[in-house]
Amino acid sequence: MKHAVLTLIMVVAACVSGVCGEPADSAAIWSFEALERRAAQGDENARFRVARTLETGFGNVVKRDSLRARRLLEQGVANGYAPAQNYLGFILFNEQQPDSALNLFMAAADQGDITAYTNLGWLLLHDSGTVRDYDKALYWLRRGADKGSAAAAAMLGDMLRLGL
Repeated sequence: MKHAVLTLIMVVAACVSGVCGEPADSAAIWSFEALERRAAQGDENARFRVARTLETGFGNVVKRDSLRARRLLEQGVANGYAPAQNYLGFILFNEQQPDSALNLFMAAADQGDITAYTNLGWLLLHDSGTVRDYDKALYWLRRGADKGSAAAAAMLGDMLRLGL
């Protein structure tokens, strides 16, 4: 039985990695199209997942489309969806818009988004174009670490080690 399960896992892994070719691509296309349908029906999680996939692309199956991804994320932000707020904040930070990123991270963190806790803590900790605030950084990183964010815990450890 263990051998049969292991063989099945290896076959699935090979197909997912592209060794099987067309069937894996077809399954991925079908899956992405199903996700797009759910997004079109107003499912915020599906919309967010479509946007993330479009932002990076997915092999030969989904071509990168940052403009469409941005529009989907903006819809999520308008609807108050915390993961979209956090991710668009990340994009805006990378586009040298730290104040806009800070506002989106704060909105997502206020809703309990753990990744936003970490991003907000990092942004307030570093000289990143916003006002550096060690006390607030400590607060958000503690919240992230308490909720299980390894990145927040590591940054919190660095803050404490440096006496910040």
